[in-house]
Amino acid sequence: GMANKQIQQEIYVLKSYSQKLDWVKQHITEAELRGKVLIFVSTRQAADELTSSLRLVTTASLDCLHGD
Repeated sequence: GMANKQIQQEIYVLKSYSQKLDWVKQHITEAELRGKVLIFVSTRQAADELTSSLRLVTTASLDCLHGD
């Protein structure tokens, strides 16, 4: 299917967890101002670690979802 035209999608593919974490920390404030952010990681542990790390750099409401 096609994306909703009201939703702007941006995709950034980063090869490692540390690259992803660094990128998110640098851009989270700007992203919060523009709307909601959805971040994919490959494991439950990475999701939990990312959520904990982001709580240190933002006051935004954060939720962690995983398939386990």
